[in-house]
Amino acid sequence: MEIRSALLLLFPLGCAAGIGLTGIDSFENHPFCVTACYGSLSSYRLNCSVVHGDEDDHHAEVMTAPECRADHAPFLTSLAWCIQSKCEEVNEVLTTSQIEEFWERTSTGDPTVQPIWSYRQAIAQVSEEPTLVLGHGGTINETVVTPFFWTVLYGTYTTLYQEGWNMNVFGLIILNVGFGLPIVLTWLGYLPYVDRLFERLRPYIIYPSLIGTYHIRPLPFNLGNAPTVGQALYIALLIILNVVLSAINFKTTPAHLWFQSTSQQITGYLMYRTGVLSFAMAPLLILFAGRNNFLQWITNWPHATFLLLHRWVARLFVLQALLHTILAVAVYSEMGIYEVEAKLPYWAWGVVGTLFACIMVVVSSLWFRRLSYEVFLLSHIFMAAIVIIGSWYHVVLRFPVMSGFTMWLWTASAVWFFDRLVRVLRILKIGTRRSKVTEIGDGYVRVDIQDVSWDMLPGKKVYVYFPSLSRLRPWENHPFSVIPTSLLSPSHPVVQHVLSGGSEEEGSQHQDVEKHRLREASARPTATTAHSPPGITLLIRKSTGLTKFLQTNDSLLTLLEGPYSNTSLTSILRCDRVLLIGGGIGITGLLPLARAHPNVRLCWTVRQGAECLIRVVEGALGGVAEKEVQIGARTDIEGVLAAEVEAGWSRIGVVACGPGGLCDDARAAVARAGRKTKVVFELQVDAYSW
Repeated sequence: MEIRSALLLLFPLGCAAGIGLTGIDSFENHPFCVTACYGSLSSYRLNCSVVHGDEDDHHAEVMTAPECRADHAPFLTSLAWCIQSKCEEVNEVLTTSQIEEFWERTSTGDPTVQPIWSYRQAIAQVSEEPTLVLGHGGTINETVVTPFFWTVLYGTYTTLYQEGWNMNVFGLIILNVGFGLPIVLTWLGYLPYVDRLFERLRPYIIYPSLIGTYHIRPLPFNLGNAPTVGQALYIALLIILNVVLSAINFKTTPAHLWFQSTSQQITGYLMYRTGVLSFAMAPLLILFAGRNNFLQWITNWPHATFLLLHRWVARLFVLQALLHTILAVAVYSEMGIYEVEAKLPYWAWGVVGTLFACIMVVVSSLWFRRLSYEVFLLSHIFMAAIVIIGSWYHVVLRFPVMSGFTMWLWTASAVWFFDRLVRVLRILKIGTRRSKVTEIGDGYVRVDIQDVSWDMLPGKKVYVYFPSLSRLRPWENHPFSVIPTSLLSPSHPVVQHVLSGGSEEEGSQHQDVEKHRLREASARPTATTAHSPPGITLLIRKSTGLTKFLQTNDSLLTLLEGPYSNTSLTSILRCDRVLLIGGGIGITGLLPLARAHPNVRLCWTVRQGAECLIRVVEGALGGVAEKEVQIGARTDIEGVLAAEVEAGWSRIGVVACGPGGLCDDARAAVARAGRKTKVVFELQVDAYSW
């Protein structure tokens, strides 16, 4: 009994560094042959040991003080002989100084209590090879042969070390591939010749959706959003890595301290590995969801791409955590300790973490997000915190001497706090503002915010808070594209509506497919307005959330978090020709870009009854030489692209901003045109969707 108790007490120390992340650089039981010698001998009785219970009972509890071992010559010579013979047997090459270091630190069980002999002195006392083999519960009265438990401990230590190395290195591989691959692909795009290869591959990999033309538009039955081919390849790589790295390179031993069979060892190690691989994805999971994503800053990948990848990494995270739980139940049940383990606090916290992670995946589905996005977002943050807290207590209560497991959670938490801190700093930098809200009709409002001096570069968006609209949810915010207020000034050339075909009378008879082409009036404007103060304007369509409370207000308390760039538009601005395709309030994301390039064609569609949007932006449209505004009809994107190709442009930039259907149509059309022609297309999509 005393041997098994002592060995079980040693086991957490044995796996302390091996299972945790620290097992990569250090392992407290190294050198293993030496540590196994001490572990196998230290549980035997010495003549100075204190026995609690019947002296003749081999199962009585035995306590041996460090001072007892320090002065006990047979114990020291047995330990020295074990080290010399066993380390040579397993080919662990150790210098005498390494052994002496261990000897001083461990031989008595207390580094502050030093033995009467050094290792050299102890081994010198052994004049001939010992032959005495102690049985279970024996007493060391002379130099003895290393007991069988040395084999058990040595096999346990070495396999634990190997698995500790495997699970942590494999976790780092997944984390580094997930983080590093976008950087590598981005940098490759700047290399000579490689950039041209990427240009030809975009219509086949980057632009098209994996499933038909579904990307921003949800799949049937609100099953979610289909990734593009390129995104699907990234997701597939992460899935393959998780499967392969969960299944390879298991090392077993014939005799193990915990597990009674090889199958138990593999199941147990797989249980630990799936838990670590799940933790390893936590930093990626949180990073991809953040607004202040430094990976996005490095790569200029769209924020929408990272959100889609966030959902897929979350699914892998939950699958690994769920597998970890199932394997734990299986292996502990086979070992006969499930009933005991399931009542311990660490187990309860693990169940809490896994349960909330599974709930998060379900309620993060598109159906729930559309049901109430605000409720989803708040509950999402709350449950994410519960998952991290539950995971934290799960590992610190199970392995209180280890820090390795928690390093993944520290990293994930640091990423989350960084994002939140930068959000607050962005808000504080701008401070509180008072916005003017004007209802322009048909459920649309115009929000003007003065004294915001942002540059005129296109592609900006901002998260807007209206704390006074809902005092129960002052933190609620929504993203909107930004247009400088000065662009909407009526000082721009006046524009007139000219029907694309026939007279005005004829056009009025076909309002369902009415098509307006706006051209600058031949006469210059006769009057201008005063210079507009610096500020930004938002066009908002009222929805079921916070925006439904927006109404005319001359001084609405407003907080701004931004500006954010959805993606870099450098490649678009370098094109010979830029085609802007918009729908509804997507015009706010296109008008600044129309002023940033000298050769632009704007195609904008608005639904019947939304003509108020045209009136608001007429001043800005006046500065766009080529434009088409359609009411109640859709832009023939295929035809527009064909016309641009026919015109002979060698590099065409296409920017789509608007509803998901329009953006998906633009994506599919650009992909098809890019595959059929030699024209290089640069595509940027900025959709508003769930």
